[in-house]
Amino acid sequence: MRLHRAVSLLLIAAACAEDQAGELGYGASARQNYQMGMTELRDENYLEAVKYLQYVKNKFPFSKYAAYAELRIADTHFAEGKFLEAIDAYKLFERGHPTHPEVARGYVGYRVVRANVEQMPEDWFIIPPAYERDQAAARDALREARDFLERFPRSKYVKRVGGYLARIVGRLTEHEIYAANFYLSRGKPKAAAWRLEALLEQYPEARREGPALLLLGKTYLQMRDAPRAREIFARMVRERPGDYNSRKAELYLEFMDRERM
Repeated sequence: MRLHRAVSLLLIAAACAEDQAGELGYGASARQNYQMGMTELRDENYLEAVKYLQYVKNKFPFSKYAAYAELRIADTHFAEGKFLEAIDAYKLFERGHPTHPEVARGYVGYRVVRANVEQMPEDWFIIPPAYERDQAAARDALREARDFLERFPRSKYVKRVGGYLARIVGRLTEHEIYAANFYLSRGKPKAAAWRLEALLEQYPEARREGPALLLLGKTYLQMRDAPRAREIFARMVRERPGDYNSRKAELYLEFMDRERM
């Protein structure tokens, strides 16, 4: 009986020791807990990081570290690949702290752009190319990138966001060219022309404007609208001299001259 009681006491003590070891040792100040949370974040211990940062928010709500802890929780969501949660957390932070230094210098807006870009579909060899799939995430990313560049023209993140913008527009342009080619393959050149015209109007930043314009000119040729085709080819030659697609446009113009179109 005594042996049984002693074993039971040992097991209870061991369990208590295990519980205590599993608990986080919180610090006495907001700064100390914030720093411990940041250490866990850098070490990719995301669950522990959030616990420390949430503790700062709850225990020291009037400390400057409370706001930073809220922002770093959003960073933790981002690091975990929880991009929707990260976007919501960043936007909530901006609404709650519109004058915070990290908002004013563009960091929060930049992270929103980047999180949206991370949600864009990527190419995998076992599924259709990314440009063939739904582009809702790319359109969201485009809206956020344009908004950032308008609001924070002097931010140190402008160059990075500009790079993301080029990537986003390139993807959307590929998608519209894919759609236009689909319509052409179905004998619907008017629908193809409409998609391409809309592309050039909606995405003036498009780096792939050359391929889009060339396809639009070819589409008007197929529609027997020689004046509009000539106008597009001539524009390419005039505005993009030396470009590979402009050289093709020159060949089409030569062909139209020979055929007196």
